[in-house]
Amino acid sequence: MAYTIKTQPTTPNATYTSLVYNVSSSNATNPQYNYIMDVYPSGSADRLARIRQFPNPLNEAVFDPSRIFNDNLGYYNSFGSSYVVPADHVRTFSVEFGEEYGTSSSSSLAVTASIQTDVIEVFPGQIDPNNGTSFNWLDSGSGVILSDRPDGVTEYVGAKWRVPVYNGTGGTLLITGSGYGSTDYESVASGEFYSMGPYINPSDGQTLTISFNGQSISREFQTACNYPVYNFMFINKYGMYENFSTALPVRGNTSVDRQNYNQSFVDYSNQGAYDVERRGETNYNTNLTDNLTISTDWLSKEAAVWLTQMVESDEVYLAVSPDNTVFKPIVITNASYVQNTGRKDQKTFMYDITFRYANQRNGR
Repeated sequence: MAYTIKTQPTTPNATYTSLVYNVSSSNATNPQYNYIMDVYPSGSADRLARIRQFPNPLNEAVFDPSRIFNDNLGYYNSFGSSYVVPADHVRTFSVEFGEEYGTSSSSSLAVTASIQTDVIEVFPGQIDPNNGTSFNWLDSGSGVILSDRPDGVTEYVGAKWRVPVYNGTGGTLLITGSGYGSTDYESVASGEFYSMGPYINPSDGQTLTISFNGQSISREFQTACNYPVYNFMFINKYGMYENFSTALPVRGNTSVDRQNYNQSFVDYSNQGAYDVERRGETNYNTNLTDNLTISTDWLSKEAAVWLTQMVESDEVYLAVSPDNTVFKPIVITNASYVQNTGRKDQKTFMYDITFRYANQRNGR
């Protein structure tokens, strides 16, 4: 018997893509034949899913467990310090392939599991299917900063910030810094996803450059003059937290949803006396929704394209100065945005970010 995994994704890889396994077996022409794919957390006997598939016209099968992986991942949101991105945010799975078939079209089935196995590490990142290169994560064999944030985006003094990185080089790499005293900040072991925390806080007018394996991101710090700093922490397209800050005035509106009932003007359950103060339409429940809008500073085209990752993010938190340590979950409600006007004379962009807190205040 020959059972073969003909193609498989690289590791580590992202779950918001097609993680394709192509398998074949010499038994595929047997009666009632099914290919089987089992998914387990690596090192665990607790099976997460079993998928059966009939042979295709080539007597092979194509499986994509990316959504199974993604449903068993979460986000780790410690914003106050550096950390190795833990399991459940970056997780390793065992993908085991087998088969089942009978001796005739009506016989019972014999199941053989775990004939071939692949172990893959995944994280909740996105891969663009239109990049013209691959459905796999392209930087899986190097040390990379997991951010598309360009240089020069304004940062505010006191705001919490993050720089996520991945080390796939096979050796230890250092996160280094310059502009605020040249030093080695963090050591990242091989195979680690690492999130550098905001324990360095330059003062007004200083530029901090964070470097990792030949890549760097510079942040220009300034002090907010007239308004509080709104510091957003969001999951970017690499599935890691990073931040964006703005210090422009916030605008808001509150929508009120009232639920009412009508009672008779005459109280028939009592004496029926005329009472001008008796209420007819009566409010018994009020729900409040506060919708807020804040503008970004003027952004370069590169920064504007990067910031669309926050508008599209499925998990965003917000801290407002002066209490920059308390991040509250929010929901960004922008229904659309203009990514590029196509005008040659437009060098800078500004977005309006509309959001509401995930936990609204109680009504009456």
